[in-house]
Amino acid sequence: MMFNRQISLLLLLYFSFSISAQPLVADTHQPIITIKLNNAPSVRNGFLPLFKQFESETGIKVIPLHYINDTEFREFIQRSDNEKAPLPDVLNGLNSERLYEIIRNDLIHPITHLWKEKNWQADFPPNIVQWLTHNNEIYALPYTKYTWGFFYRKSFLAQFGNVPSDWSDFMAYCEKIKKSGIDLFPMTEKQPWIAAAWFEYLTLRMHGISVFNGITQGKISFHDKRIQDVFSAWKEMIDKGFFTYTYKSYQWQQQLPPFLRNKFAFMFMNTSLARRIYDPDILADTQFMAFPKMRNIPNDETSPVSLFFISKNSKNKKNAEKLLTFIARAASQEVIAEKLFSVPVNLASKPPQHRITASAHKILNSADSLSPFFDRAINQDFAKVSLRALATFMTSGDIKSLTMTLEKARIHYYIK
Repeated sequence: MMFNRQISLLLLLYFSFSISAQPLVADTHQPIITIKLNNAPSVRNGFLPLFKQFESETGIKVIPLHYINDTEFREFIQRSDNEKAPLPDVLNGLNSERLYEIIRNDLIHPITHLWKEKNWQADFPPNIVQWLTHNNEIYALPYTKYTWGFFYRKSFLAQFGNVPSDWSDFMAYCEKIKKSGIDLFPMTEKQPWIAAAWFEYLTLRMHGISVFNGITQGKISFHDKRIQDVFSAWKEMIDKGFFTYTYKSYQWQQQLPPFLRNKFAFMFMNTSLARRIYDPDILADTQFMAFPKMRNIPNDETSPVSLFFISKNSKNKKNAEKLLTFIARAASQEVIAEKLFSVPVNLASKPPQHRITASAHKILNSADSLSPFFDRAINQDFAKVSLRALATFMTSGDIKSLTMTLEKARIHYYIK
C-alpha cells in the first residue's frame, strides 16, 4: 500500500512538472494597458465587465494589477516616486489636492488635448473640472461622484415618527430616540475621515462654502468665532451622548451589520454604504437623507469625485487615452455608477435608477455649490494631523485642545 502511494506521488509530481514546463502560449502582439485601481475589492464588478467590453471593441487588454485602498494608494505613489519605479499606465485616484500633489511630483500625463478633441467640457460640470485642472492643464477624467447623508431603517424609526429635515427638529428627534435607550451615531477611531465629514457638514450648514474653502486653504484661523461656533454645535451633540463609542474600534464596514440589526439609529456615510447591503428586503427598508438644514443660507453639499489619469512615464499613452475616452462615455459611467451606488459625472448619463442613488443625484443637482471633501481639499500632511484631532474630539469634546492642535498645524503647513 505504501509503495503504491509513493508511485502515485511520483507520477503526480512528474505530470505536474511536465505541464508547468510547457511554454506559455500568449498573444505577444496584443496591446495591453496596466491599471491600478484605488478602490476596495467590492467594486470590481463595476469595472471588469467594462474592461472586457473595451478589449472586444479595441483589441487592447486591460490588466488590473491589484486593488488598493485610499491610504495605500498615496503610499504607493510616494514609494514609486522615491524609488523611481515605473507606475501602471492608468491610475485611479481622487480629486482636488489629492490630485494636485501627484501633479506637482510630475507623475501624471496631461490630457488637455483630449478634453479639447472630445469636447468634454460640454459633457462634464465646470465645478468638477476645476478640481482636475492645474496651471491651465487638465490631468484627469472624472467618472463617478457621490454625496454624504444619514442612513436609517425606516421600519425601526417609524415608532418615533418621520425623520425631520430641519436641524432643531432633528436634534429633538434624536433626543427622543436617545431617551428610549437606543444609541444614535457610531463613532470610529479607525477611519478619522468620518469625523472630518461631520466637521465639514456642520461648517457648510452653518457658514457655507466660502468659510469652508477658507479653512481648507489655510486662510481662516481655528480661533475664528465662526469655527468656534461649529465646534460648540458639535460639542452639544457629544455632551448629549449622541455618539456611541461601543464600536469605536470598528471600521464603518464593521459597524454596518449592527446598524442593520437596529443596534443604533443612524449611520452618517456616503452612498457607497448601500452596495454593502446584500439583503434586498433590508435594502428596501434602508433610507438615505441629506444632512439637515441648519440656517437660512445657500445649500452646499460635499461631492467627492473619482478619477482616472495616465502615468507620465507610461509607454502606452495612446492606448491609455483610448481607455479614458471609453470610460468618458455616458453609458460607461452609468454602468460603473450603478455598481458603486454612485452618480455618473457625465451630464448625458441617465440618472441613477436606484432609490438611494437617485436621492443623491437630486441632492447634488439642487446644491448651490459643491465641496471636494475636507481631506481631499487640504494639504495632505495637515490632513494627517487634523483628521486625528477631529476624531479625538468626538470622544473628548475638548474644544480648547482641538483648536490648539488644528491652529498649530495650520500655521505649520500653510503659513510658514
